[in-house]
Amino acid sequence: MKMRSPPFFSRALALGLVATGLIASDGAAAAPRLRSTRPVMLVSDIDDTIKRTNVLSKRGILLNGPRTTNPFEGMNELYAQLICDTVTAAERARCISRQALTRAQNRQVVYVTAAKGSLQMFGSLFLERSGFPVGLFIGREQIDSNSNSTEISSPSEDLSERYPHTLEYKIETIQKLIADYPEFDFILVGDNGEKDVAAYDAVAKWAAKRHPQAKIHSFIHQVYDWNEGVPPVANQTLYVTGGDLGIELYRRGLMSEHGLSKALDATLKAVKRDSSDVFPPFMNCRSFLDPDHFPKMPEGLSAPVEARVTHLFNALKRQCSR
Repeated sequence: MKMRSPPFFSRALALGLVATGLIASDGAAAAPRLRSTRPVMLVSDIDDTIKRTNVLSKRGILLNGPRTTNPFEGMNELYAQLICDTVTAAERARCISRQALTRAQNRQVVYVTAAKGSLQMFGSLFLERSGFPVGLFIGREQIDSNSNSTEISSPSEDLSERYPHTLEYKIETIQKLIADYPEFDFILVGDNGEKDVAAYDAVAKWAAKRHPQAKIHSFIHQVYDWNEGVPPVANQTLYVTGGDLGIELYRRGLMSEHGLSKALDATLKAVKRDSSDVFPPFMNCRSFLDPDHFPKMPEGLSAPVEARVTHLFNALKRQCSR
């Protein structure tokens, strides 16, 4: 089954969703207090960013790529809380339960994947079945006209040859979004497996020159060590779980304490239930323990949320030192 990439999210579509009641138009009223009042667009990769795939292993892609219920547990709750963070307190539970369909217009989510063909279908089903917020899904069109199939047929295939131009595709796609919505804060979430570090760096440098009013926040999921994966560049922040990513979003005024608390709860419960759902065996996050990367306790947290942060820090130190 070949899926075509949908058109970019438009202001007309946003207004239409407001008119039909799928997105709340008054979400800011009585919502949790945020230090930043700018609208937010979350732009997320899928494989190895929010889905346990192991893209650097051909066997991992074969086994995990088609799966649709293998998220990094806690990331779905983090995304839902972030996107529903500006609706009223009374509306929040409904927004979360409906996978953010009733979110406010000033919070949007776009999933950008370099997967093609049937792998796009698996990605789309993954988002739905794993409870991620409903948003725009952009998949890469078939580029290699000499190939009749986009499925991986052999573990020995050279993926870099089979999927060319991934870097250019991601850069151009995100640049288009920024050009259309320069008044937004852009939260770019990717991983250190393949092209996200370079793509987000190029996007940030381009935006600084072409659309300086846009604010770019780049986060890289540390799944691999530096021998296998790609180290972050300046102005990119590493994360390992939805909980510590939430801490940094809170620190930057992009997430409320309530949203952070829920994200921490989801991450900690997942670690207690089955730590491999958060820290899969193929993950190597030892470098995250470096003081330059390990998160610090944010200021101004209530005592209960500060205790949850401490609990998460202990779990990160324990799991990443394996």
